[in-house]
Amino acid sequence: MPLTKLSQQSTISDKVIQSGVNMKLVRSAPLAVVAMCVGLSLTVSTFDAQAQYKQNMAFVRAIEGSATYNDGAKSGSVTRGLFLHQDARITTSAGSYVDLFLGENGPFVRVTESSNLTLDRLAFRETGEEIVVETSLNLRKGRILGQVKRTSPASRYEVVTPTMVAGIRGTDYDISADGTTKIYDGTAVVAYSLDGQVPTFLVNAGFKFDPATQQVVPMTRIWTASSRSSPT
Repeated sequence: MPLTKLSQQSTISDKVIQSGVNMKLVRSAPLAVVAMCVGLSLTVSTFDAQAQYKQNMAFVRAIEGSATYNDGAKSGSVTRGLFLHQDARITTSAGSYVDLFLGENGPFVRVTESSNLTLDRLAFRETGEEIVVETSLNLRKGRILGQVKRTSPASRYEVVTPTMVAGIRGTDYDISADGTTKIYDGTAVVAYSLDGQVPTFLVNAGFKFDPATQQVVPMTRIWTASSRSSPT
């Protein structure tokens, strides 16, 4: 199934939780340092309720093959139509994928085969003139493809892997757990952990960050959301 099918309309926005949450925003020290290097806004209250954030959910739009989830309270098989809360972990089997709709926090993410993704942060708040979103996806294994809409300057969308943090701005992306970051539309800032240092790299459309060489290089094949097939 091509990623372009992810861009179809959904009614998930009607399902967004409307009550504020009182959940502590957990930040590991390395992540905080890396995010600072990326230069993203981290002016967030410790408690969602203080900042009037509303917790969002992910909606499973489609699944091919098999996958499981665990949100701390329960676990089971991923099925179409399932709602996944913040902190849920998704694990896909070989030859499988899961398509997620994140509403204000996305909108779309595909978890490809043999991947392990945790929805670390799915929250947003309305300021009157704009919506500020907080999205953090923790990719421990495998690869994800995503489409991110343009957001307010105060918003934050990040993909965290064991070696890097990618700050995403209005883009179509393809990120692997080893740090490989491909940008097909929009831009990203990659902060890569290397020998105790955290250098940052700007990745524009048509380029990728290669962790093997720690360089940003042009891609030989350019893919966009309107393409008929998924990128390779």
